[in-house]
Amino acid sequence: MKFFFTTLSLSILLMLLSCGNNKNVHIEGIDGPYILLSDQTLIMTMTFKDSTQKSVTTYKLPQFQNAYVEIGPSNNGELSISYKFDILELIEFDDGKLPLINLPDERAIPGMVGGSLPGIDFAINNFEYSSLYLSANHLGLFIPVTNFEKFYSITSFDYFINNKKAGSITMVGKEADQHIPGILLMLDFDQDVKDDLLTYLSSK
Repeated sequence: MKFFFTTLSLSILLMLLSCGNNKNVHIEGIDGPYILLSDQTLIMTMTFKDSTQKSVTTYKLPQFQNAYVEIGPSNNGELSISYKFDILELIEFDDGKLPLINLPDERAIPGMVGGSLPGIDFAINNFEYSSLYLSANHLGLFIPVTNFEKFYSITSFDYFINNKKAGSITMVGKEADQHIPGILLMLDFDQDVKDDLLTYLSSK
């Protein structure tokens, strides 16, 4: 695969190269993504600093009883998107109910054998061509990001939660006109992670 950095602005390139010491990469114009636990809910949230939002809209994710996407304003009025999952439903979910899918534009999922995972594609306001991935060992989200059109590569970094490696975050650029740029957050979701979440739930 060819990597083209000539059209990537210097400021973005420096930010991509400045991560380390168990710190997550900083993406220009985006705050997050962050993973939070609140009662029985796992939340992934991120804020787009260059966009504004006034109202709150909630979408129920298909195939799940208690999984939602909420789009609304941050404390500063910026566009914020939050994915909310019932922890126990995630742990007990039968991924055999889901078809194998790739990235929304049919490119292979980086780092996955065969390039696909069980998942669902869905479209929501401002975020068409979104995807959720859930397998025995992975929980992932693809969030389309329009301004990644100037980024012509697929570049992955380790993703950390509380200074511990918890998966990967990939900036997916446009390698061809038909490609959909965005962020792919892929979390480890093996039995050790599930046991930790069950321990967390038992403390509530």
